Amino acid sequence: MISVCMATYNGEKYLREQVDSILAQLGKDDELIVSDDGSTDKTIDILLSYKDKRIIVYSHHFSGKKECVGDVVSSNFEHAISMAQGDYIFLSDQDDLWIEGKVEKMVTALQNAEVVVSNAWLWTDGNKENCTKLLYEGRNPLKNYFLKKGKYFGCCMAFKSHALSYVLPFPKPLPLHDTWLGLLPEIVGGAVFINEPLIYYRQHNSNVSSQSHNSFIYKIKYRLKIISQVFIRAIEYKLSPK
Repeated sequence: MISVCMATYNGEKYLREQVDSILAQLGKDDELIVSDDGSTDKTIDILLSYKDKRIIVYSHHFSGKKECVGDVVSSNFEHAISMAQGDYIFLSDQDDLWIEGKVEKMVTALQNAEVVVSNAWLWTDGNKENCTKLLYEGRNPLKNYFLKKGKYFGCCMAFKSHALSYVLPFPKPLPLHDTWLGLLPEIVGGAVFINEPLIYYRQHNSNVSSQSHNSFIYKIKYRLKIISQVFIRAIEYKLSPK
């Protein structure tokens, strides 16, 4: 069973195109879990208009300490994946576009690892013909974390449901859920990188990633903090009785 976990907030502009590309790759017993953070546009109306039992919508209400907009997004994704029932869990943004074959190729890769990361086409100007690849081909969990194109992008990831036993709950605060859900499973159970782009990653002014104004010092401190948290959680998992 596949669970696709999507976090939404005022995503009406591109939502239908994204949902269509996802549902086309899901079976009748799979699910699209949507956690919505109080959208005031037509996001919920669009989702309900499908009348598809595979689409399950939950309301999210952030109640923690907000240090940046990423904390809210991470909490929203945490809520979504906590509801997932599938054997394989995919993360999805509300504004991208999945390429045919993504689910099948990533599930195949997960037979040999805990988490899989695919490449993506970076879609910035509305013209698919001008897209460039988003990620470097090589993967190294610590080295690549500090490289501009070595980041983990949740929209490019999927992991086994087994990982929920140690990735939940998220540490607080957590501006980048992508890093936590990529780095920790990679260290615990290994990762596979698929260099083939399997989504169109749409970048525009409304992206959370484009709204970051954190200082360089903050970013370095955050990276060191999350790496320490990852290793602490990994050690706790390794030492815990199974």
